[in-house]
Amino acid sequence: MLQKIHDKAKGWVAYAIIGLITIPFALWGINQYFEGGGKRVVAVVNGEEILEPAVRVQLEQLRQRMPQQLANNEELIKPMALDATINQTLLDQLIKEFGFRASNAEVSNAIMQVPQFQVNGQFDTATYQRLLETQGLSPALYEQNVRAELTQAQLQDGINLTGFVPLSAAKAYQALQGQEREIEIFTLKADNFKAQVQIPETAINEYYEKNKQAFMTEERVKLAYIELDRNELLNSIEANDEALKAYFETNKDHYAIPEERIASHILVSIADPQGDEQDKTAKARIDAIYEDIKAGKVTFEQAAREQSDDKTAAAQNGSLGTIVAGDWDPSFEKEVFSLAAGAMSAPIKTPSGYEIIKVTEIKPSQPRSYEQAKADVERDYRRTTAEQKAGDLIDQLEKLAFENSGDLAPAATATGLVVKQSDWITRTKGEGVFADEKARQEAFSDDVRNGRNSGVINLGESRAVVIRAVSREEAKQKSLAEVKENIIQILTAEEARKLATQKGAELVKQLTTTKNWTVLDTSGLGASTEVAKSGFIKRSGSNIAPEVAQYVFAMTKPEANASTWDGVALANGDYVVIQLKQVKEGAAKEDLQVTQNFGRNVAQSELNAMFQALRDAAKIERFPEKL
Repeated sequence: MLQKIHDKAKGWVAYAIIGLITIPFALWGINQYFEGGGKRVVAVVNGEEILEPAVRVQLEQLRQRMPQQLANNEELIKPMALDATINQTLLDQLIKEFGFRASNAEVSNAIMQVPQFQVNGQFDTATYQRLLETQGLSPALYEQNVRAELTQAQLQDGINLTGFVPLSAAKAYQALQGQEREIEIFTLKADNFKAQVQIPETAINEYYEKNKQAFMTEERVKLAYIELDRNELLNSIEANDEALKAYFETNKDHYAIPEERIASHILVSIADPQGDEQDKTAKARIDAIYEDIKAGKVTFEQAAREQSDDKTAAAQNGSLGTIVAGDWDPSFEKEVFSLAAGAMSAPIKTPSGYEIIKVTEIKPSQPRSYEQAKADVERDYRRTTAEQKAGDLIDQLEKLAFENSGDLAPAATATGLVVKQSDWITRTKGEGVFADEKARQEAFSDDVRNGRNSGVINLGESRAVVIRAVSREEAKQKSLAEVKENIIQILTAEEARKLATQKGAELVKQLTTTKNWTVLDTSGLGASTEVAKSGFIKRSGSNIAPEVAQYVFAMTKPEANASTWDGVALANGDYVVIQLKQVKEGAAKEDLQVTQNFGRNVAQSELNAMFQALRDAAKIERFPEKL
């Protein structure tokens, strides 16, 4: 879990990463401190309330994982985020019911393995406490969150490990996955049917009356706000020699040149880390190499050249060059920094496989003087001081915005910040700080709607704002005249889709009888389309629409020397007529990667089935309109 943090994260990069770790944990802790506003219940699961901030965290995580074109699709990702939060709540309830709990030893071990909490490869309590303090977290809260994640992993791993599939099923799966199908397709474009469509006035009026709610202006608001920009604070921090020297003396160990070790290794890799037989084979091989070196049959360097699976290092007699703590896997580093110069380790297991390690030289840690480290000291001093100042200002903003709920001026005066004013913003569009969805959401919260100041709203790592409404315009009904052209476009597209589907279905019926493309008639469509001879396609990676490919592989396999004809309406309104000419079966052979993928798919299906069963048995109330 926590070891997945990139090994090379250091310094302030590490601080940022630790901040990211805490985001999903701090649902009821520091997040509430920043976000302000009233209690917004967006779902109730078996009597347990889910508040908006919890869903907001899931929303941000989805945005980070999704392609750019989907990340801003609110209508798509908000329901997904709500469902994910509901699943998380159901999982937590199941964990409590069955008494799952990570032990103190597991929690302690997980935390001690985080590279950012280590100094010279060893867990350092002072570093741990300092980094948590930077994020406003107590050790108790952080450890509680780590325990929660480890506990959840216990349950989910128990389900995932059931994803075992027999060899016969894996071979059949591989054959299906590798299957290829030869097709020819003809596409009826919905746009080509629009010229045939005439929309009567009665249909326009009827559509308008039935769908008035779809033709409303957006509610909009102008806001007064105070913005705290941490980057501006950073530039305003004065750093004189006296302050910098004091900071250096307090953190002197942080600026020392770390100990370095020059090491070599012999690696026996394991293709499948979960495969017991491969693990046993690799272990036996590394043990044999180790015994030969100890017996003097080969030198370490000779064995590294001839038997190591790390071919790059093997070309250098196994040399890995210089090793610095924090850059490598913790289990590897622990062994390297425990060896004396010239010493060789017994075989150890690491994520890379089984390794024998030899340290050839040790370069001790070297302290740096203030003059040598001054640039780094000044950078860190400014950042630390800016963070402390930002924390103090946020405290003041939170307190004064609450105490003077109808006026931002007292908070601005006390903090030395300026009250600014926005242009009109809506729930979906804003500029400057209101380009951030979190700020727009708060702008339309009950508190701000009722004329009160918001709480402090944290906008990413660098900015925070407090807002209040200055003026507001409620949503209004648009007149028929304003939306008439839009309605005509909607109805025309709908009718064109129907005509394309109707024409396509008739064509499929004809082709099933005549079994020949010669019956094609594109007259009256305004454009003609050629029959595309797509040849053999695979389930994925072909140059045809995924919707078509999916349908092709669901079609009935044709008889010998015959074809199967069918068609499918696409989401864009086009209709594709398909001739399936023949099917070429994939090879059914043992393939470890395919078997593993199939196992993961089965495991994911089991996990999804568990969540579905929990949802079916649960009492769930959803209030998506509050998101």
